[in-house]
Amino acid sequence: MCKIFLTYVFTLLIIVARSDRECKNAACVKLEECKLALGLLQNGFSDVAVNLLRSLHCGYDNNKPMVCCPLLKENNETKSQTELKHEELVNKITLLPNETVCGIQYEDRIFNGIHCDIDEHSWMVMLQYTKRVDNEILKKYYCGGVLISGNYVLTAAHCVKGNITALSYKLTNVRLGEWNMSSEVDCNFGDCAPSVVDVAVEEIIPHEAYNASDSNNYNDIALLRLNESVAFSDFVKPICLPFTDDLMNSSYEDCLLEVAGWGSINNISPKSNVKLKAKIGVSRNEDCKRLYHPLHITIRDTQICAGAGNTNGNCCRGDSGGGLFGQNYGIRRPGRGYGSNWFLFGIVSFGLTPCGTQGYPTVFTRITAYRDWILTNIKP
Repeated sequence: MCKIFLTYVFTLLIIVARSDRECKNAACVKLEECKLALGLLQNGFSDVAVNLLRSLHCGYDNNKPMVCCPLLKENNETKSQTELKHEELVNKITLLPNETVCGIQYEDRIFNGIHCDIDEHSWMVMLQYTKRVDNEILKKYYCGGVLISGNYVLTAAHCVKGNITALSYKLTNVRLGEWNMSSEVDCNFGDCAPSVVDVAVEEIIPHEAYNASDSNNYNDIALLRLNESVAFSDFVKPICLPFTDDLMNSSYEDCLLEVAGWGSINNISPKSNVKLKAKIGVSRNEDCKRLYHPLHITIRDTQICAGAGNTNGNCCRGDSGGGLFGQNYGIRRPGRGYGSNWFLFGIVSFGLTPCGTQGYPTVFTRITAYRDWILTNIKP
């Protein structure tokens, strides 16, 4: 009975899906015969799960939906590496919060202000570095990061490798729920937040292909696993990752996105105590490649360029390792109103010095290019 119901639900989900898909390293079988597809249905109906199911759809048998299901070996015990990888990635999706939890944010009270509201971009975290000098422990905040689940933060690899380690500081904690670094209790317009939350970093996972001495900064991405799961609130929440078909296939070029952090208002000001934000336009990658080519930097499609048109140092407001965000590249989802979801499209990687140099965009690591790497490296 349960399988019949799930088959019906799946049929509704794939009404708009193509049915002539050719299966690779998989067999086109009835939905109820595929454990992988049934598992996805039983784990809920997030946009990511629905899109994965649509991508598996390969036709109908007597009006019953069929899916591409990874083939088992003859002995029914071992699977190829490709089959294991596909199944593992599909299962890992369920470790990320779905759209009823991630990326929820209501309109800020100050339209287009440079300061974030107290509960705005509450997925932003600060990376805390420490070192012992005599009997004193010194703390510094050199980079930012973005909360993507109760257990994981995404940041830049250069924040955990290379020059940062030469300062003798060690990344030990992340700070969540921060707004104004100069106050013990954060309040704005009568809305007060609870105390900040400092959580120890259990594991640092930089991309294995990142090379700190390469000025191109390819693969500038890292995961931080926290040693305890974070409780979500209005002031601490995860952002959504853009792993749906529409977002995976978009370049975001010419879209208006946002950065946030405790950076400078411009390239001569000190860092801000209050979390800042800025709207920046995404450049065409071909234009970005042309700009950086004379500097012996080659921009790849695994990177996003944004902020070239800014004249007021807006990109300085983002923290290195922080995020490039958008509400489904500016298109609100039907039925979600002003509480529509925010997605993480990039991680701040590098730019010209001084920051905000007119005509030169900041370069971000493109999140969609690292979907498989992210899913491979997260665990329950």
